[in-house]
Amino acid sequence: MTQFNTADDQTVLVDKTDELADNQVKLSDGRVVEMRESTGADEMAVSAELGDTFQMNGGGMMIYQSCMIAKTITNIDGKSIPPMRGYAAYRDFAAGFKSKDWVKIKQLYNKLNGAAEGNV
Repeated sequence: MTQFNTADDQTVLVDKTDELADNQVKLSDGRVVEMRESTGADEMAVSAELGDTFQMNGGGMMIYQSCMIAKTITNIDGKSIPPMRGYAAYRDFAAGFKSKDWVKIKQLYNKLNGAAEGNV
């Protein structure tokens, strides 16, 4: 707990446990997802794992981006993510999130990787 005094000299206690780091997002079920920036190695690994399964346009590009997002999740509630290999592993992992939560995760991914700067 952190204590603050207001202009009226009233003491207000603020619980700091709800604060998230810049690389974290809280999901609707209360879980906290932590991510890292993606690297060129991530792009190469995901491309190799997906192989020629999808073309890099339309739906294939959405699948690729979702796999990239999943690859950069480092932990959920402090528990490490097991390594994923191939499309089925990424699909099964992503299936564990509600759509509205996946949107939050995607927004964090875009923030960490410079989407606001036109890098995504």
